[in-house]
Amino acid sequence: MSEVQRVIFKRGHYRGKTIIQKKDGTEQQISYTKNLCAYKNAFFFSKPSCMVCQDHFGREADLSFGDIWLKSMKKNPIKHTSCLIHNETGLTMYNTAVESRDIVDFHFTGTKLLLSQKRALVYKYNCAKAKVQYFGKQNKKIPLDTHVPCRWNHRFAYALARYNQALSVKNPGFVEKIPMWLIYYYMCFIRMLLNF
Repeated sequence: MSEVQRVIFKRGHYRGKTIIQKKDGTEQQISYTKNLCAYKNAFFFSKPSCMVCQDHFGREADLSFGDIWLKSMKKNPIKHTSCLIHNETGLTMYNTAVESRDIVDFHFTGTKLLLSQKRALVYKYNCAKAKVQYFGKQNKKIPLDTHVPCRWNHRFAYALARYNQALSVKNPGFVEKIPMWLIYYYMCFIRMLLNF
């Protein structure tokens, strides 16, 4: 890794590519989905606080941005980003960017926004009762909203997520030796559990 100068997490359309810029001026592109995204969505190397966070839309921010994971966007020639405006300050900033033509906007319904984040929201809310087993409901730093039903698949997905997070802390060298294709399909299985 000493020859790497910069890693661009994700660039490009829909799922995008990860760009590795080297000190000698060359670049390498790798699939975001089958590399960084696979580790992230299988919860390897996640911070413990991320395992219980339910603040998906950044409630305390003026604006929050995110990908739009909808099938209808996959073939769209332009990569769109959602923007959620939380307060008057955010609205002013947003309107300034639109008026100066730094961004082009269009309305996106709240329902579509929620659907575009379905798996992440299922993990954050439907898995909450499973999270309580590990962290306790009375956690004063991160109180959990547990009113959403938690089914067997949510409990199973969270158990795998907790195992992966703990394994990557205890034995990161072992995780790094797991073939990337296996990490990718394992991540797909976990995401499938969060699909219903």
